[in-house]
Amino acid sequence: MVPFGLFGHFGLRICFGLRASDFGFGGLGASASKPAPRVEIAFAPRSLHSAALLNTSLDTLRILSDPTRLRLLALLSREELSVAELQEILGMAQSRISSQLAQLRQAGLVADRREGKKAFYSLRTGLPARPQTLLKAAVDSTADTSGFAEDRTNLDRILQKRRRVAEQ
Repeated sequence: MVPFGLFGHFGLRICFGLRASDFGFGGLGASASKPAPRVEIAFAPRSLHSAALLNTSLDTLRILSDPTRLRLLALLSREELSVAELQEILGMAQSRISSQLAQLRQAGLVADRREGKKAFYSLRTGLPARPQTLLKAAVDSTADTSGFAEDRTNLDRILQKRRRVAEQ
């Protein structure tokens, strides 16, 4: 009998119609002359790793597909910013920005720190190579669009305002 196998989601290997002897397990009740119908399930570690990498890349691309999240990532790639500063730069409500930042944090792309009542966000340091490459490509490919150029102008204005306040 020729083994027939499929690799399912998450690298699960499912084999149909195999005899125990096909796996080198003689004497388990299946004789060589009369194969018993059986289903054999085994994990394939390499496939699991590949599926995890694929899922990670797909998850990163899904996160990057939202224009608001991409704008936030482009800004945070240049400077650590508070939610209030992001509100002023993007002209969006605090709740919308916070919910997008929460998704970015859950995806492991941004980190936050607290300073009093303020929350500051930045790109996560030590980001794995694949998400970092995808992030850089997405930010670089949109850098010349009008919305992102306006965001950079607003960012420069906010950073100047921050310096003036710090000097006082």
